Formats: sequence, structure tokens, C-alpha cells
Amino acid sequence: MSPLYEPEKGISAFKESVLSTRESYPDFKITIDESFLSGNIGAGRWTIHATSKSGKSLKIPGMSIFHFVDGNIKYEWISNNDLLWLEQLDYSIKPPEAE
Repeated sequence: MSPLYEPEKGISAFKESVLSTRESYPDFKITIDESFLSGNIGAGRWTIHATSKSGKSLKIPGMSIFHFVDGNIKYEWISNNDLLWLEQLDYSIKPPEAE
């Protein structure tokens, strides 16, 4: 995730995160494109499909690696492209002006 990402701690924090996402992207959906499990480690390639309140349609690919302990997800490493997300919302990044 992005360098400032802080994972949710506990089910209530996770629920708040989901509600916040749904407020910004009411039709937010994650499609699992591919997945595998080996012992206590799993991985998945997925695509986020969502429409912003401004009507922008988003399609963001990503992947996750999971570590399971006692049948529950203990850790998740997430990779996706934040720049692609911003570009689809019509943001742009400009290099600094030359001195």
C-alpha cells in the first residue's frame, strides 16, 4: 500500500473503512481474477470496479498476499497502482518547475 497506509485494527475499524469506501464509491466491487493457496499462504490477483460520486468509472488492478493463522487472515500485503486510480479520477502529476 502507499507509504502512509495504516491497516485497520479490529473488526469495528474494518467496518468503518468499508462504510467510508461505500460512501465515496457506492458500487465498489472487487473481482477475484486469480487466486491460489499453499499451506498457510494465499495470493490473489484482483480488480476493483467502482464509480465515483462524480460519475468517473474506475478499473484498478491489484494483488494481495495473505498469511493465515488458525484459519483467519493474520497479515495481508496489498499492491495496487495509486497513480492509475488518481489518473482515472482526472488528477495529474506535474513535475516541479525548473529553477
